[in-house]
Amino acid sequence: MLAEAELPIILADRVGRNPGAVASLIELAETGAIPVIDVGGAFNFPNTHPLDATGTDLLGQADVVLLLDVEQPEVVLVSRDRYPRGDSPSRAATKPRRS
Repeated sequence: MLAEAELPIILADRVGRNPGAVASLIELAETGAIPVIDVGGAFNFPNTHPLDATGTDLLGQADVVLLLDVEQPEVVLVSRDRYPRGDSPSRAATKPRRS
C-alpha cells in the first residue's frame, strides 16, 4: 500500500522511546520519500529533515497513513469542528447581544 500510494504519510508518536528506532524511521521515510508527522509523544523525527511534515495539513490529503506507536489514533486522525457555526470563543465573546 505504501509503495502504491500517491501521498502516504507516516504518523509517529512514541517511536523515539527506542533511540535505534529513530534512525530506522528516517531510513523508512527516505527510502519511500514519505513525509513524517511527529505527533510529539517522544523525539521521533528531526524537525530539520526535509521530510518532516509536522505542522502541515498533509494528513488531510494522504491516501495511506502508517501509524507507528501512536497511542491514541482517534485523537490524531479525527478532527472535530468545536464551533460548527463558525463561532470561535473569541468571536462569541465579542458579539453584541441582542435584546
